[in-house]
Amino acid sequence: MKYQGVHFAPTGAALATEIALGGSPTPGFVIGGGIYETVVFSASINEVGDGGGTVPADIEWEPSTLAMVGPFFDIYPVPSIGFHFQSAVGIAVLSAGRGSGTVDHAEQGRLDVGDGLEPRTFSGAGLMFGVGFEGWIGNQWSMGFLARLTYASVASDAPFTDPRTGTDYDVEWRHTVVVPALLWTTTLH
Repeated sequence: MKYQGVHFAPTGAALATEIALGGSPTPGFVIGGGIYETVVFSASINEVGDGGGTVPADIEWEPSTLAMVGPFFDIYPVPSIGFHFQSAVGIAVLSAGRGSGTVDHAEQGRLDVGDGLEPRTFSGAGLMFGVGFEGWIGNQWSMGFLARLTYASVASDAPFTDPRTGTDYDVEWRHTVVVPALLWTTTLH
């Protein structure tokens, strides 16, 4: 049996962080590597795929973390102004907390998973895009804001036990995660 979490949707508040180190081979172009993390205090899935389509679900997840590590580039079209675009691609890891709720399975009816979805880790690929503005606060320091969108497609094979029958299933979980964030930034140029 394969379940595919169609959309791991953050709800409510989250905490986003970013640490990136790089250099400028030319003025206005920065290249380097970074760690991009978001702690999601609450997340849900409202439908799952079962191989032949999607079925309604109502699964809530305890606090979870999406982290991505990879190379980035940051472009300042006019370096003295502070407006910039950034992008990164990398390895994404979703550490999901315990999940609980129901799945309306086409053949088995409503399946109450209770709190039977153990915390687990998913891995895959991720992308990050950001647009920001910084103002100079010193000779080489700037401060500002960054609107960031992180996307990840992650998967994990994890067993699931049907609480009604006690039957164990080998399940392939796949999640698409989209996390918007607004960050305060400090940059050393």
